[in-house]
Amino acid sequence: KVIEENQSTKESTLFIQELIDERPEKIELRRRLAEALIRGKQVKKAIDQMDQLADKLLDNGDTWGAIEILEAIIALNPKNIEDYRQVLKQIKYGK
Repeated sequence: KVIEENQSTKESTLFIQELIDERPEKIELRRRLAEALIRGKQVKKAIDQMDQLADKLLDNGDTWGAIEILEAIIALNPKNIEDYRQVLKQIKYGK
């Protein structure tokens, strides 16, 4: 069963990545990819996707969406957590 779940997650992530390649403007796809990567225990790759998602949200003027993603990244406890905390602080408080 674990092998089936891993295979399913791998297929899901590949499919979503193909969709992102075809439609990079679809921000929600990147969120779905990050979720699939987390389920597949590929946290570093998920954080990379979430980081890109936060950037796109900021570019589109969705500050609250970016804050939500940054908080989710911090909850995953990445190695460079302080960098994310600093960016979050800058976005929230302009400092």
